[in-house]
Amino acid sequence: MTDTLTQEDVELHTGIDPDKLAHYVKRKHIINSVVGGFELEALCGHRFVQKQDPNKLPICRPCKEIYNDPKALASIMQYL
Repeated sequence: MTDTLTQEDVELHTGIDPDKLAHYVKRKHIINSVVGGFELEALCGHRFVQKQDPNKLPICRPCKEIYNDPKALASIMQYL
């Protein structure tokens, strides 16, 4: 299994605060987060409540790398 990254790992890997990045999450959880203010968990392991338009933010590099790696994506999706 691929270990999820901590907020500090994401920040070190990208040089940007994880709250200022667009993250990959399960689509079915987005509506609940937007309507109910529930926390989301990104592929990289960062947990957050969506407050900004992700289309206006740079993409989280660790999330994108996991999404583009079929083995990593399959192993992590069972935990989200």
